Amino acid sequence: MSKEKNICESKINDIISFSFSNGGFFEGYIERKIIYMDNKVIYKQYSNKKLVNSIEINKEIWLDFIKSILNINILSWEKHYNNPNILDGEQWDINIKFHSGDEIEISGSNEYPKEWENFIEIINKYFTLYKEKKMKNQRYLPIKQALIFFKERDFSEIILEINAFFKNTYNNIGRGKSRAINKGFIVIELEKTKLLNEFIDEYWQNGKTEDGEKIIKRYKNKYYTYQDELPEKTDEFDDFDNSKFAYETDLRDYLAKNLNIIEKELILYRDKNGKTGVEYTLDESNKRIDILAIDKNNIPVIIELKVNRGYEKVIGQCQYYKNKIKDIFKTEKVRVIIIARQITEYLKMGTMDMIDYELFEYKLNIKLDKIK
Repeated sequence: MSKEKNICESKINDIISFSFSNGGFFEGYIERKIIYMDNKVIYKQYSNKKLVNSIEINKEIWLDFIKSILNINILSWEKHYNNPNILDGEQWDINIKFHSGDEIEISGSNEYPKEWENFIEIINKYFTLYKEKKMKNQRYLPIKQALIFFKERDFSEIILEINAFFKNTYNNIGRGKSRAINKGFIVIELEKTKLLNEFIDEYWQNGKTEDGEKIIKRYKNKYYTYQDELPEKTDEFDDFDNSKFAYETDLRDYLAKNLNIIEKELILYRDKNGKTGVEYTLDESNKRIDILAIDKNNIPVIIELKVNRGYEKVIGQCQYYKNKIKDIFKTEKVRVIIIARQITEYLKMGTMDMIDYELFEYKLNIKLDKIK
């Protein structure tokens, strides 16, 4: 069987079937089959093994397609490509069958041959197979489409970060429990690149609805909770407790606009470029201070929030923030304020001798204004 780049007509006509499947654990798999039989070419598309589309296509398109994939030397590709450092992500496989009964199978897991981009261009040109129908009507954020979205914009480093984060959550708490946390990480990466709205427009219509906005907040809250302390509950949604803020982001946004209720003359930090102290990023590892403020004596104040209970483990987190701010601001004094619905005895004991630490518990009051 020849593998030369110049493909003769007999080689093109020798192929009777081509299939391409790709997908991942979280969003399922899409398989496409193109079969030449009885002088007809049939294209079939499957979603998780269920047939969702079947159409007859022009034979000339089929022949041009086969010629194109042979000319990128697909018959010389290795049998398997694998990146062991990425868990889940994308798995793919290609199957080519010949009149002779011979069969070639090529597969990969988060690794690709050097001609992959050319291959995808060919797929898109002839069958629009790789770029799936944009799943705009899904209620929840589609992970697979988010990875495609980043790939389309050449954000390879973000894709690596996402896969590394997925691997970490899987190792810590398992696949099922990590789903909402992983989606929270994706939302934050989309926000950091200022592409969240664009992603929602292209791939996730529900994200712009009131329901979608609530889901986004819940994903982010799951992520932030996981970063602070591994959550005991990691279901898609938790029951709402009306004695506390529903999300840490709500508590943060409220306090950032009303710092005077914490301390008079406390103001939100803002640097010369206009960057504010809300979710103040410290370093390349994406560690963030919930609120960074400045007091009346021009001393930086780190405000760390816990929507539920504040445990002693937050001390180590705040000490890291404190030392980083000292280094960034070239100052000897930095204050820390921890706010939670309930400050535990462990946290009180842990901060007993720390003079720059203050602890607050928040309580909600509801006021009703009659409008009719």
